[in-house]
Amino acid sequence: DITKPDQPLIIGGAFPIDTCGTLNSVTPFIPKDGADCEGIQRLSTLCGCTVPENGCQLCTDGQITSPQQDDSKIPDHLLDPAYKDSDIKFTCQVYQALLQSYS
Repeated sequence: DITKPDQPLIIGGAFPIDTCGTLNSVTPFIPKDGADCEGIQRLSTLCGCTVPENGCQLCTDGQITSPQQDDSKIPDHLLDPAYKDSDIKFTCQVYQALLQSYS
């Protein structure tokens, strides 16, 4: 279960949802084996979900000092192909969540 239901989701126009609680309420209607579900799960640590064991960290201590810093200059080869054409605003916080989904 999510631990940050009031966490604002500042991820651009990809999701017309404003908080983690709202996103959590619609996830039962998203097919588990689809790309939408996988994309949501990759961003799940934004909402307080557990970081997978050995999950990659943007900062070595896991603490981002400027979470909303725009990090939109990420080279294409570092992005998951599912996000290359998305409307997600890649802040340091969003990039951290994506990295944490990889171990």
